[in-house]
Amino acid sequence: MLFEADARGVLPEVALIAGLSQGRSFYRAARDARVRKAQLREIEDAADERSDFFVHLRAWELARAAKFNPSACGALGIHGGAARQAGDTARQLLQLAQRQGLDTRAAALPDEAERICACLLAGFSDQLAKRNDSGTRRCRMVHGRSGELRRESVVDSPLLVAAEIEERDVRGDVTVLLGMATAVDPAWLEDLFPLDFSDGTGTTYDPSLRRVVSRSERRFRDLVLSASDQGEPDYDTAAELLAAEVVAGNLNLKAWDATVENWILRVNFVARHCPDAEVPPIDDEARQLLIEQICHGALSYKEIKDRPVLATVKEWISPEQHYYIDTYAPATMELPRRRNPAKIRYEADGRAFIASKLQDFYDVPGDRLKVANGSVSLLVELLAPNKRPAHLTDDLDGFWSGAYHHVRKDLAGRYPKHEWR
Repeated sequence: MLFEADARGVLPEVALIAGLSQGRSFYRAARDARVRKAQLREIEDAADERSDFFVHLRAWELARAAKFNPSACGALGIHGGAARQAGDTARQLLQLAQRQGLDTRAAALPDEAERICACLLAGFSDQLAKRNDSGTRRCRMVHGRSGELRRESVVDSPLLVAAEIEERDVRGDVTVLLGMATAVDPAWLEDLFPLDFSDGTGTTYDPSLRRVVSRSERRFRDLVLSASDQGEPDYDTAAELLAAEVVAGNLNLKAWDATVENWILRVNFVARHCPDAEVPPIDDEARQLLIEQICHGALSYKEIKDRPVLATVKEWISPEQHYYIDTYAPATMELPRRRNPAKIRYEADGRAFIASKLQDFYDVPGDRLKVANGSVSLLVELLAPNKRPAHLTDDLDGFWSGAYHHVRKDLAGRYPKHEWR
């Protein structure tokens, strides 16, 4: 940044800015109404609004004029000691620059403020930011980052660099605040970094529009500076991009519910335990393909959010293979003492559970509680009368002859009106 300042003839000013940015902050917008009014009148209204640093330069000049007197500086919300230290740092930088053979003499030049802003861009180009739109302080930055311009910033340019980036945790949400901003003219980017631009046409998902768009884009590094629509995107590509957003959890298919997930678990259960059935599992890649089918023909989230899901998911297997799902991984099982069938819960790790009140399993042979063509024993959750788990077993017959006596002793006293054999 200092070498660029030397080339543009504004080294003393930029050295002072460097001193301001290296030390502790000596100027902030005051909370006291009288002090704030004085700040606006004497400092901010008189400063060039192309950079927050110009506000600080104006404040430093007033502090120097007051000989950094604590009382006089305090009336304007300036910390005199910190302002003095910033000046000392600037002098040290100028001495170092002079030893390097740079021109440290101050000179009145046309467009001085513009020259200083260009130097700040040279020093902080990795913190270039572009407002999302003219009505917001939200910005996109290079390297895929995003942030919000501080409210006290005087800069209203759509393109800017931020010398300060602060991450603030508010109730678990991390907010990135951009401070000490400087307006950027796109022409300066072309002048300083001509090799960092790229142009291209591509199809992408736009999260602000929640739709897939085909655009011609001009980028500085990875930050889109300008874009223009290039007509309707290809439907295959659009389906792939929308599906990726659904898989990532950024978009929600309302009909992709517990019924769909339970069906997938049953399919994967049969695929794992009954290889002779040749049922293909629904893994992560298969989910992506299924969601792409659901999204096909659409370009926006509005078009896909209410689309039916289960019918498409069930088409993953052939009609003949549906027989194996119903037979080897039934959704429910009849228990003689229950009015309604008991649900079977399948897990991603290949286990299967059946849960009901303990008394519902009286007179039920343990070898009847099997699935996967008899190759997998159900894990039996025996529930107390309050429907809370009392015991878990994969050997019901062994339970009756063993642990049941301890369970009965514990529960019978609390629930004497229930049957206890």
